[in-house]
Parts: sequence; C-alpha cells; structure tokens
Amino acid sequence: MVKNKNKKYIEEITTVENNFAWNELNCFYRPFAIVFNSINKQYFQSFLLFLSMYVSYVLEDETQLTYNKSDIMFDYFNVELQSLFHSRIQRFDIKKTKDFHKLLKEELSEQRPVILPCDLYYLPYSENYRELHKRHYLIIKGYDSKKQIYYILDNMHNELGASTRYSDFMMEEKIVYEMNYGFSKCFDRIPERGYFWSVDLHNNGIFFDESIRYLAKACNRLVNGNKYQNFERKLLDEIRKDVFTQNTYGYLLRSNIRTLFLCSLVNYLLNYTKDKRAVSDIEALCQKISKEWDIIKQSIIYKIQKRNDNVEKIQKRVENNIEQEKRLFAEIINYISSISLETEQNLKLKDHRIQNRNQAVVSVAGDRGEILLSKEKIYDTWEEKNNAPQILYDVKTDEGEFKIRINIDTQFGSSSMCGIILYLEDETRIMYGSLGRMNLGIHIPSDGADYEHYLAEEVVENALILGILWEENKCIFYIGDDKGKKKIKKELPLCEKIKQTGIFAKTWEHTECNLKFEIIENIKEKGI
Repeated sequence: MVKNKNKKYIEEITTVENNFAWNELNCFYRPFAIVFNSINKQYFQSFLLFLSMYVSYVLEDETQLTYNKSDIMFDYFNVELQSLFHSRIQRFDIKKTKDFHKLLKEELSEQRPVILPCDLYYLPYSENYRELHKRHYLIIKGYDSKKQIYYILDNMHNELGASTRYSDFMMEEKIVYEMNYGFSKCFDRIPERGYFWSVDLHNNGIFFDESIRYLAKACNRLVNGNKYQNFERKLLDEIRKDVFTQNTYGYLLRSNIRTLFLCSLVNYLLNYTKDKRAVSDIEALCQKISKEWDIIKQSIIYKIQKRNDNVEKIQKRVENNIEQEKRLFAEIINYISSISLETEQNLKLKDHRIQNRNQAVVSVAGDRGEILLSKEKIYDTWEEKNNAPQILYDVKTDEGEFKIRINIDTQFGSSSMCGIILYLEDETRIMYGSLGRMNLGIHIPSDGADYEHYLAEEVVENALILGILWEENKCIFYIGDDKGKKKIKKELPLCEKIKQTGIFAKTWEHTECNLKFEIIENIKEKGI
C-alpha cells in the first residue's frame, strides 16, 4: 500500500451553515464549534449551548475572556465538557521557531485538526493587511509539503471576512507562520514564539443522553448555586445608583452571547424530540426573554447617552427578566425529568456508530440493516471526500473475522459500490465490495492512481457473502456461501492495525442504490 507522507487532508472538517451574527458567535468560538460538528453532528449546537450558558451565567466580567491561550473557555471545557464530548483540546507551545511546521503537521497527520491564532496584519487578502493588528482564528485541516501549503477552512477570503460563511482555501506555509508568530508578538508580547490548539476527533453514539443529563445538572447548579446571575445583580446595583461603569459596556457584549444561548437551547431541544409541541413553551419563553434583553440593552444605551432618565423602569425590566430566566431553568428541568432516557445497560449494547454526513436513509436493528442512497445526492468516500453512509464497529483484536451477506438493489453497471470498509490506525480506508453488481473490487483511495488492488467479474443477482480475515501482518478477502465455504480473492499486507470495520454504500454519480445487509461474523477469532 502506497502512502503519501507529503500530504494529509482531514476531509471530515466541513463548513456548518448557521444564522449567527459575528457579535453572537465570534471568530474564536466559531472554529471550535465547526470542528466539533465534524466529530458528531449533534456537537455544534451542544458545544455552543454549554459554552454560551457558562459565559452568560457564570463568568462575572468580560476581562476573563481574552481569546488567547489563557482563555477561560479551555479550563471550563477540560473540567466540565471533555468527558462529555469524549474529546480534548490540547495546546502546543512553540519553543523553537524551526519546530512550528513539524509540530503542526504531526497533529494533522494524527487526524487532529488545528485551530490557529493569527494576526490579520500578515494576511494578504485581509483589509487589515500591513495596516492594522487584529486577532483572528482559523482552522487548518491539512497540508501538502511538496507545494508548501496548508489547507484551511476560514471566512476571511469570503467578502473580505464580512461573511460568516466558512469555506476551503489554501495558504502558503510562510504566511501561516507569519500570522501565528505575529499574533504571539503583538497580543501576548512574546517575540519568536507561537502556539496553536488541536482537537481529537472521536465519536460517542450515546451523546444525547449524557448531554441532556449534564444540562439538567447545570440548570440545577445555576439556580441553587451562588454564581447564578452575579453579573446581572451588579448591573442592578449600577442602575439603582444611577452610575454606569465599564461593567455596563461589558453587559452589552454579554447580552449578545445570551442570545446565542437562548437560540442554541431551542435548537438543541428541537433536534432530539419527536413532539415539537413538548418544547413550544420553552421556545416561546426563550424568545420573550431574548427580546426583553434587547430592549433593556437599548434602554441602557439611551441612558448612557442622556436620552432616557427613567432608571426605575430599566431596573424593573431587569428584575422581571431575571425572574423569567429562573422560570426558564425550572421549565428545562421539568422537561428533562419527563423524558424517558435509555438505561445504562441498553446504552452499552450500542456497539456501532453510524457515519452519515450526507444524510442517507440508514437503519440498523441488531445484526441487520438497510442503507438507501437517493439519486439526488452523491455519496462518496474518495481521498478528500468521506460522506458515504457507514456503520462502523471498533476492532480490538489482532486476529479476527468480519463477514456479511448483502442484497443490492440498483441498476447493473451503475456507479455504485457496496460492501465492507476497513479503517487502519493511520486512517487508511480499504473498501471491499460489489461495483455496480457486476464486479468485485478492493479499493484504497489514498494510494492515488494505484487505488485498485483487485478487480474481477462477480455478478450479483440476489445476494453476495463477503468476508475478511485479518492477523498481525496480512488481511485476507474472500467470498462465501451459505454452507460456510470460503473462496479467497486477495491477500494484502497490513502495515498498520485495523481500527474499525463495517458496512458502506457509495456512489460517484447520481444513481439510486438500496443495500440490505446481515452481519454473519463480527470480529471473532479467525479460522479458514
């Protein structure tokens, strides 16, 4: 198997469409949320929900949010959220300038995307280029050492950064280094140093039950703790004294993040309930509270500008909205207590995870399942794409067997492939299966032009039994029959251990394809 050590590209990192303005979701939190979304589609809203909840109701002033390596968000995530998201954020300090590209590429090579702090003063396509020092944070998702470029996901090349839309781009290595070095020099006052963060890409199929328990716990803690709405109480003191300080302006910024919290809360709950009416009261209350904070914010601005002297009216509105928020947390706690969550025993029985980035129809019940690919979309798994639906199982044995029976409903000769997919520890993908119901193939996309390791005629009229056997240094691909006999098709050497195995279905043109499967053997000890 050929490996390209000069190039790495994490195709899972893709943009997320959302309607949050920059003052609600800034360029520091947004990249982290996008990366977490690539781990699990539930993570984008959930990460923003818990983060904005913490910023809105626990932090006491804006000075705790510096958006650099000492940002309070990392302490909160590591203590409270790391075990929930089954992932971690790790910071890397550059001790020697020459180590910058080496450390960054090492993280990318391990499938860990990088969030890079940058100074826009050094970015050629920024309006601030060579004129103004300004913080920014972008996602690096890959590199090509031969071309001396990094693959990035960013917004600055879209409408000169005014757009909240993130898209793929390429940037020269020297510019990436200058931007990071400039950030450290200008904002941290540390010359010839730099740092970045990387995020582990893991997945946890039982996230919802764990996260909603945490939400209930957080609501209880806020309502019954002594930190809840400290900032608002300080604001009330300023209003009563008719003296407005720097905290007042801090509140105006904080109310934008509160809007993010209220919106994320509604989206989070709507994502997980089949009965939309069950959260309609919570949604209405969130909208009411958000609208009222906007009015309060405007009233405070008028007061500062000497355009409104009715301090008592502002005070009353703040007090009433604080009571409405207490009611909101009580409603959330009551709603969560009414949900019938799965038992811990049932959760442990879920030994697979479904990867389905392009939203195909996928169903799994025990050892049987179905994948339905629509003609309207293309579901591919090639080198820089990985949006085909897959049902994946972790491999924990050095020697084992995985065997399935598949029934394929698609036109003969169609641009489709269905069967078994393997992930090695270095993220190499091996696909073994039927091509358009007419041929049997073994494909390894990362091997470039040499991707095809086996191809032979194998017409699928009804069903096909596919199997693999693996041991420390090799993998055997075979087809079987209902009597248990095996016919070996190909043997490949294994440079890395198998990390996951599973079932996939993919297309590379617009075509319908319906796959039904049954798992016959799943990671049992080998024998042929």
